Amino acid sequence: MTEQKEVFKPNEPNKVGMYVSGITRYDYSHIGHARAFVTFDILYRYLKELDYEVAYTWNFTDVDDKIICRASESKDNEPNHPLRDPLNLSNHYCQEFLWDMDDLQCLLPTFQQRVSDHMDQILDMVTKVRFSLLVMSFDWELVMEITCAFLLHSHVVV
Repeated sequence: MTEQKEVFKPNEPNKVGMYVSGITRYDYSHIGHARAFVTFDILYRYLKELDYEVAYTWNFTDVDDKIICRASESKDNEPNHPLRDPLNLSNHYCQEFLWDMDDLQCLLPTFQQRVSDHMDQILDMVTKVRFSLLVMSFDWELVMEITCAFLLHSHVVV
């Protein structure tokens, strides 16, 4: 970073990769989600208007402690209710989010990834990072977030 205005030059001519860290789906969307995704939608449209080939990726974090807690609280009087399963709960709110973004006329990204689809790769990468950095103290939640972002942006297929 040069702390100066610079002309945008993608690494590959006319190609841009855009990764937007997605949301953790355990409840309905709020205005903060809308602001972030409308902002990136505008950038996506602008880059496309400039004739860039844009690989726009966002992820859904559908494996998280908050999701598990919310699922365990859901429908307490109905033990077999589908939303008591964390992935079902997250899928429900992911779909609600997509409908919200459609209502806001946001374009879908080129790629939509879900953390649950890449668990083996995430665990493998975290294990390698932990092993190689045993003697140092780290914020492992941050390491996990960076690992997920790298894998999901790389369009890794299981």
